[in-house]
Amino acid sequence: MYPHVEHGIGRSRRATGLLATVTVALVLLAANPAWATLPNAPDAGTYGVNGRVYALVRLGNIVYVGGMFTAAIAPNGTTVPRNYLAAIDTTTGVLTSWNPAPNGPVYALATDGSQLFVGGAFTSISGLPRLALAVYASNLTLQSWQFDVTGTLNPYVKGLALSGSTLYVGGNFRQVGGVARKRLAAINLSVSPPQLLPWKPTADKAVRAVAPLSNGDVVVGGAFLNLNGVPNAYIGEIRPDGSVAPWLVHPAVQVWSVIPSASGGAVFVGSGDPPPGGSVRSYAPGGTVLWTTPTDGGVQTLTWDAHDGQVIVGGHFRYVAGVKVPRLCAVNPTTGALDTGWIPTPNSTKGLWALSASSDKLYVGGDFTAIGGQTFNRFAQFSI
Repeated sequence: MYPHVEHGIGRSRRATGLLATVTVALVLLAANPAWATLPNAPDAGTYGVNGRVYALVRLGNIVYVGGMFTAAIAPNGTTVPRNYLAAIDTTTGVLTSWNPAPNGPVYALATDGSQLFVGGAFTSISGLPRLALAVYASNLTLQSWQFDVTGTLNPYVKGLALSGSTLYVGGNFRQVGGVARKRLAAINLSVSPPQLLPWKPTADKAVRAVAPLSNGDVVVGGAFLNLNGVPNAYIGEIRPDGSVAPWLVHPAVQVWSVIPSASGGAVFVGSGDPPPGGSVRSYAPGGTVLWTTPTDGGVQTLTWDAHDGQVIVGGHFRYVAGVKVPRLCAVNPTTGALDTGWIPTPNSTKGLWALSASSDKLYVGGDFTAIGGQTFNRFAQFSI
């Protein structure tokens, strides 16, 4: 967590800001009592890894773990080589034998329920050349077709999202499959082999997150200041024809995570790099803010917990709306109110970088080595 720094603010303004923070905290607490449905302790006996986890996704009974690591760690502390990508049986918590060993970090994972999509900064995976984007069939064989991501000194993919048969890709690149695409692209998976779609909006800096809406638009977030050459700081909405829709309220700091609501008619957005801190926000299409929940550090990852009907929030914050809930918490999707009954407390000040949820499990990843005082090496799963 970075320190909050104030510049040129008088005592009265500090007092006003503190009162506003306390007021927000009280309103949120009053609006929503503790749900107490999420367990504070993760499942015991689960493998972890020896470096940061950036991405998580479940396919079948396997949760795939991507990040910046070189080994998996058994509950007894023994290690097994796994470079940047691993697969763990979500029922038993045991590492599987699958070992694709990409030669660079994995930042994004997605699935359409059959295939596994892998994005990162690698140039080979499963012993074959793939530049920053790879796709595995349901039997975990690497698909023969490919869309290499290139065109910058260190190209990478950090945003992957599916809408029907369309795969949206965001990151830092200038070509996809040899065709000009500036940090955003879309691939049609309904044809064989898949084809790059003509959708080609541009971003002037990196895209970290893509979130399709039910109206066909796509909300994108990242470090950019312009989309299609038009000012759109850190977040924007792109139409199906690639044009940029108006967006009413932009955050003051960069966006790390964007996920659609359960209906797909709104998005939840995690942002922040202090000063002044960060926040979780809910936006309607067009950029109208539905609610804002402030944090004292960046919100780096979000997921939707359909089982308990909450937005799960991860980052390097310590306080959410003035309440101490370090690095991992849950909020009400309608109001942003904090679930005060769930305080699992991962121990790393660098926090959480990956969240994913299924019907019966919540998966968390980051830099932590303990949750609630118990050892969990950068990956843990909660039964929900």
